[in-house]
Amino acid sequence: MEFKRKRDKISDNVGKTIMMLFVLVIVGYIFPFRYALYCLPISIVIIFIRNNLRFTFSKLIYIKLFSTFVFVYLLFLLTISISPYLKIQEFKWSHPSWKKKEVEILDLEPHHFRGFKSNGHAFVEICFQSRTNGKEYNHIQQYTLKRYFPFWDKRSTSQKKQETLLIAEKMLVEKSYSCLVNSKNPNQAILFLPISYIDLRSSVFYQVLSSFTILAALFFIFASILIYLLTIRMAKHKASEKLYEKLLRKKEIS
Repeated sequence: MEFKRKRDKISDNVGKTIMMLFVLVIVGYIFPFRYALYCLPISIVIIFIRNNLRFTFSKLIYIKLFSTFVFVYLLFLLTISISPYLKIQEFKWSHPSWKKKEVEILDLEPHHFRGFKSNGHAFVEICFQSRTNGKEYNHIQQYTLKRYFPFWDKRSTSQKKQETLLIAEKMLVEKSYSCLVNSKNPNQAILFLPISYIDLRSSVFYQVLSSFTILAALFFIFASILIYLLTIRMAKHKASEKLYEKLLRKKEIS
């Protein structure tokens, strides 16, 4: 009986571990897998500290680990999404063979992607040329610069594309970009645009935040109206009670 109980416990723990790994694989398919590898050890350390430097395999620990991982992962995605500078530094650190190169911009083409029930986003496709050991390499990169728009922005698609194109052209003129080329394979290159510390408009969280702001404002207005109506109703109720008390006193006196 004791052996069966231990075997079932081990099987349960193995199953939970496999499920956790499966979640990591799914997450790694949507975003770079290395992001999850950064966040998992941090989550384990947090649970280890919160559990008084002890780590036991239990259902509660797995739930805590999963919820902590989700929180840390979302926080990491938010940070890396709104900070082009941190994204560049992370890429340099995780790709040591990629070196910074001066490139020649050949062409820019704006596009627009309309998301489901949203204004989507505009992006610029850039064709550029790098040179390694005297040989020229041409590269085409989509989504070099993204611009998300809040749902209340009712401008035409062409206007949004034109705005994004003008922003990209200005950044290129100001040299506000960085290009890294794989020294082991010069056919591989990535162009970062922009390179600022913060850029909310290039992050999908901007669209989420703008939508949340409107929803929060509507909730505040609705709550204010509801509180106002309840206050009036309570005031009328108190006035009715006072009037009833006065009438009752008059009746008792008479």
